[in-house]
Amino acid sequence: AIKEGFRIMIITGGKSEGVRESFTRLRATAFYDSVSDKSSKLDELIAGGLDPTRTAYMGDDLPDLRVMQRVALPCCPFDAAEEIKAISRFVSAKNGGHGCVRDLLEQALKVQGKWLTEGAHHW
Repeated sequence: AIKEGFRIMIITGGKSEGVRESFTRLRATAFYDSVSDKSSKLDELIAGGLDPTRTAYMGDDLPDLRVMQRVALPCCPFDAAEEIKAISRFVSAKNGGHGCVRDLLEQALKVQGKWLTEGAHHW
């Protein structure tokens, strides 16, 4: 997804060096941890040029609700809170932490005709 031009940003209320290292290794565009107000973080990102009308956001619990109401494609894992599922336009068949983000990215790449490009055949 990164090679095809997707910007992958992680916004989490948690803090874990292991999680940070994993997303750094995967070349996430940005990683924000210990975020207590995700909607305010979205405001910052919009001020920096992020277009919410071209943004997907995957959330799983109530702190994600306000952000999900402001983006074009609210998404969630299968085991998300019911309130989150109710506003999601894409609900992954995978649970959180078990491939739901990959599921979303794979579907987006396929829809855009970017799934089996030359870049897909090497890391």
